Amino acid sequence: MNIKIGFLAILMLAGTISTFAQGGGMQKTPEERSKRGVDTLVSLFKLDAAATTAVTAAFVDYNKATDKMRADMQAGGGQMDRQAMMAGRQKLMG
Repeated sequence: MNIKIGFLAILMLAGTISTFAQGGGMQKTPEERSKRGVDTLVSLFKLDAAATTAVTAAFVDYNKATDKMRADMQAGGGQMDRQAMMAGRQKLMG
């Protein structure tokens, strides 16, 4: 009996850890996702304030457009069309 409870506890712990390792299932805001990308570019290329502002605006616009596209595709209630999503992202990237 104790072995079964211990085994169950280990399985639950492993499941919890794997969930957090994958981001916990919480969608970050466009601003939060943009900050991560901008921080990476600033550290790599030593961008000045004007360039950082421009890059931040571009990242936020892209992430908001992507979120809108995803929401529109999910509005139908079915599965998202991955090919259509990729084509839409290609349009956004220019």
